[in-house]
Amino acid sequence: MPKAIAIVSGGLDSITLAYLLHAEGYELHLLSFDYGQRHKKELAYAERCAKRLEVAFDIVDLSSLGRFLKGSALTDTIPVPDGHYAAPTMAITVVPNRNACRESSGGRHRRPCWRPLHLSGLPSCIHLFL
Repeated sequence: MPKAIAIVSGGLDSITLAYLLHAEGYELHLLSFDYGQRHKKELAYAERCAKRLEVAFDIVDLSSLGRFLKGSALTDTIPVPDGHYAAPTMAITVVPNRNACRESSGGRHRRPCWRPLHLSGLPSCIHLFL
């Protein structure tokens, strides 16, 4: 059985990837990062997904990096916008360099799982980085 580590935030995109890999027969290990985000709801969802799939799960504690990831409603004191998730409201919820934290973990085969809307022009979200 092939092995895979799925880096999951607990959000819809990465959890869908976890279910896809599981359905494809991978021996799966889910990995999440605590980067100092203000809420931990998605981390709880990631753990719940691992339990449902009966796979290994770990959280890497990078919370000390949170002080360097300012400027986002997820890591700073900026209010999270209400309403439709579209480009104007989405921009303030992007965490600068979060992808750098995730993607530096390496791996031979990668399946990124973010929507084009996530490609906001931030350095860690441009095609050259990804």
